Amino acid sequence: MPDFLREHQIYRIKKITDIEIGPSKQQGIVITKTGEFLSDFISTLSNLETIPDELKEKYPSLTTDDYWRALHAVVLILSSLEWNNADAEVEKNSKGKESLLKASIRHLKNYKEENGMA
Repeated sequence: MPDFLREHQIYRIKKITDIEIGPSKQQGIVITKTGEFLSDFISTLSNLETIPDELKEKYPSLTTDDYWRALHAVVLILSSLEWNNADAEVEKNSKGKESLLKASIRHLKNYKEENGMA
């Protein structure tokens, strides 16, 4: 294992922690030293235009789209473990829940159509 990875082993990742940003409070898995959500960090990786050389060597048939999709799936999984107090209002309000659900379904349908998955 490279030294830089040894320094960032899982013990440096807090499980669930509270972060206060202005009046809002968020919970999620964060990188201890930076306080940044792990999902945000992985999302940043997914925005790289090229695949890191180490991954290209290990997975020569990996395309940029495959790389992006894999990281995006990880971001979705990590994001599902997050919470912020803005979500609490939606959770309390049944009309808000229904509206959010309809919007999410609409976004998913649009995504499928735009990406030839429909």
